[in-house]
Amino acid sequence: MVKGALLLIAAALMIPFGDAVAKYAHLRYDVPMAFMAWSRFALGAILIAPFALWRGVRGRDMAHGPVLARGVLIGLGVWFILQGAARAPLADVYGAFFIAPILSFVLAVLWLGERPRPARAALVGIGFCGVVLVVKPGAAVSLGMGMALLAGGFYGAYLTLNRYLAGRYRPMAMLWAQLIVAALILAPFGMRIGAAEIGPGLMLCILVSAASSAYANLLLLTAYGYAEATRLAPLVYVQLISATLWGVWIFGEWPDLWAALGLVLLLGSGFAALALGGKRPGQGGPA
Repeated sequence: MVKGALLLIAAALMIPFGDAVAKYAHLRYDVPMAFMAWSRFALGAILIAPFALWRGVRGRDMAHGPVLARGVLIGLGVWFILQGAARAPLADVYGAFFIAPILSFVLAVLWLGERPRPARAALVGIGFCGVVLVVKPGAAVSLGMGMALLAGGFYGAYLTLNRYLAGRYRPMAMLWAQLIVAALILAPFGMRIGAAEIGPGLMLCILVSAASSAYANLLLLTAYGYAEATRLAPLVYVQLISATLWGVWIFGEWPDLWAALGLVLLLGSGFAALALGGKRPGQGGPA
């Protein structure tokens, strides 16, 4: 459980960094976010290829419906969250995006048959309250926030599918498949660079965004092999913390008092859920 939690936290810190770099490239070099989304997967597939081939991954290891479905879900999730990030502050976008772990928690119970303790379910609810404080849903939902919500829906399904497939397929095969599939479905929209000029700065942004995303998703896949989705779901909120920090450092986007309170709730609920521990389903009692 602890190893899975540490891996997930590391992934949660890296994923928003890749999005922050993509937003920086969009603002600094006027490159379309569609290109940043596509290039992330295309370059990620190239970067992972030597490691996948070295570990013996072949086409037959990836040619499975659920494995390919993951690529569609993550491709659409990244597409929408980057489009949202281009239109709204990064922390706000991640606040709306955090419908994902709530959806993952519910799907894990309904689809995977996991039985979380009431205390764990309550902590996920507290984390959701933290999201509400950050998002402040009383305001009209903008296009950017709507896109972030769609991204969260796709990503929540992706997280649950990760847990469902854990141990059934090789993590490296699943990672390489998702990168290839996502690159293919986004290619018709993302293979245009618009008015941007390719230079060293933009190339560095493209490479860093792709590498951080690819490695973070490998950590994420590995993490779900160590614990149930219901146990790890609260820790995914670390992404919101990371997004806020990157937003402050890179873009000067400071959270207000209510958002700061929401962050405290999110951190508290996540680590309290981790501290609960407990047995897995099928090992003598409910999780």
